[in-house]
Amino acid sequence: MTDTGAPIQTQSTIPVNDLLPWVIATMPLLGWAADAALDTDLWPVYIGANVGLCALDVGQLKKAGYHLDLGWIFLIPVYLWKRASLVHHPRTTAWVWLVGLVATLAVPALTQSTDDRELACQLVTQILHEQDTSAPSCKGITILQDPGTGFVKASALLSDGSERAITIEHRGDSVEVQLLPR
Repeated sequence: MTDTGAPIQTQSTIPVNDLLPWVIATMPLLGWAADAALDTDLWPVYIGANVGLCALDVGQLKKAGYHLDLGWIFLIPVYLWKRASLVHHPRTTAWVWLVGLVATLAVPALTQSTDDRELACQLVTQILHEQDTSAPSCKGITILQDPGTGFVKASALLSDGSERAITIEHRGDSVEVQLLPR
């Protein structure tokens, strides 16, 4: 007999509770919120929590008369998908987990870009005012070329309506700005 990896269902008269799958489904968003609130990165804790909750759920499924291979707990969205199929429930938890993961990866990248532009604008103003206290201030940054290397060509819009070519370089946790000659 070969194992096809398909979930096995035995006769079950015990209803299955979906609380654990919903907690698992929201873990990417809960983890992201906790990381933001604590200003830290606890992703290993969330991976462990996901796997642990899935293992606990496998035990509850078994008590209810269902069998799902324990190996799937390491592939969280696949586990949620297979679990929903096994108990004939909608696969919403798998989709919520995936959307949550994508959101937690996309939102910080977008906000980091905005934060970097704000910091670069402040640095442009600082550099200009060090050269001439009556110089215009930076009002905004437009990214012109970002090859994804941490070195960006940009344009700073100044309070007098002019623009100044700049470069922005990411060095670890710091950002360096250089004003290019006119």
